[in-house]
Amino acid sequence: MFRRLTIERFKERYTTLGLVGRSFGIHNRIARTVVEENGVEPVIDPEWLGTRVYLRADIDVQSDNLLQVSAEKVAARPEARTAPESAPIDAKTAKMT
Repeated sequence: MFRRLTIERFKERYTTLGLVGRSFGIHNRIARTVVEENGVEPVIDPEWLGTRVYLRADIDVQSDNLLQVSAEKVAARPEARTAPESAPIDAKTAKMT
């Protein structure tokens, strides 16, 4: 029970770049660039831990910047938002499937 509470408290206070990237639909390296260019540093030594952990509150402050990067990514690839056109299927082909 104690471990579960400790883990939940950790998740409430800290976050990783993988979670940030998934939340905003961007790659974690792009998230890292945005966050660290705006002065947010990892709270635990990344070399020692093997991952970058940030205070959730610091990431929340950067959410507008992350949303802007995410929107730019979507705007740069309009074909990704629409389904590809499919060829019409004739009656003979439809029976085969």
